[in-house]
Amino acid sequence: MAISRRKALALGISYGTGVINHGNDQLAYDHALRELPDNTCYEDLVEAVEAEEAHGALEHARDLRELCGSLSLSSLYVEAAQIVDALEGDNLPSVDEMDALEATYRPIYELTSH
Repeated sequence: MAISRRKALALGISYGTGVINHGNDQLAYDHALRELPDNTCYEDLVEAVEAEEAHGALEHARDLRELCGSLSLSSLYVEAAQIVDALEGDNLPSVDEMDALEATYRPIYELTSH
């Protein structure tokens, strides 16, 4: 079953761009989106931040940002980019930044895991 474009757009997913990124193949893009829950970069990032491992967190944040770019998860990309910026500045992300990332990630995860 295809992911609803309307729901995707409401969550900040640039659905049309994602389809283009996947060779103009809607089925391939939907399949790639549905694989998001299997990717652990978000969970790995959260664990690294909680453990105050800035170097590991930066690697996972970059992985998440790259994944968001390839899947055209625009709103999540913006949040991940802010986390990368904080970590590249040798700062762990703030609680507010991590909460914003979670608030953006969770609905997309739920949409793609069904």
